[in-house]
Amino acid sequence: MPTTVIGGYKFRFYSSDAVEPPHMHVIRGGKVAKIWLEPIAVEYNRGYNQAELNRIVRLAEANREKLLIKWYEYFGLYGEGKSGVARGKRRALCKGDVVH
Repeated sequence: MPTTVIGGYKFRFYSSDAVEPPHMHVIRGGKVAKIWLEPIAVEYNRGYNQAELNRIVRLAEANREKLLIKWYEYFGLYGEGKSGVARGKRRALCKGDVVH
């Protein structure tokens, strides 16, 4: 499970997440939130207070490009990435997308 630590929070996704749009599970001290990356939005929050959740959203916004690169390196943009898992949904490139 690819993990990036930002500001003391673990931003992580799982191989089973391939069928969903880009997102991160943000974990710290037994708490978890699911954050969509396109656009940044909270899907759910389990345990974080509002101040922590606001900080997580700001960190996700500030590191969005880096997190999307991790996602697409793993799953691939239109098919199989390094994981060998085919993404369930395909989407067209949008203005502002970064492709390396």
